[in-house]
Amino acid sequence: MDSKILVETGVCDTLRGPDAARGHLPCGLLSMQRYKNLSGNSGIRAYELFGDSIDVEFVSGAVYRYDYASTGRHKVETMKALANAGEGLATFISQHVGEHYAAKLS
Repeated sequence: MDSKILVETGVCDTLRGPDAARGHLPCGLLSMQRYKNLSGNSGIRAYELFGDSIDVEFVSGAVYRYDYASTGRHKVETMKALANAGEGLATFISQHVGEHYAAKLS
């Protein structure tokens, strides 16, 4: 069973606007899906999928948003598939995405 976790960002999610599809959480909190980490050594802790983007929390606590405009549709869709699979996301980000993110949320 997949589990949701709350991630504190310290910032409001203004990129999604009020009443975004995050369950109306208080400002500065995100509800994210725990990353399965099938390899056992991933740098990813959690993620959340949206129509045109993905939010990724790294083990450092940093949360980044990757969207079609900044990262590219194909790469975002690949990231979503890897996130759901629970393996390969951190490697893909480091090798193919780099600094092409829409926002750093924390």
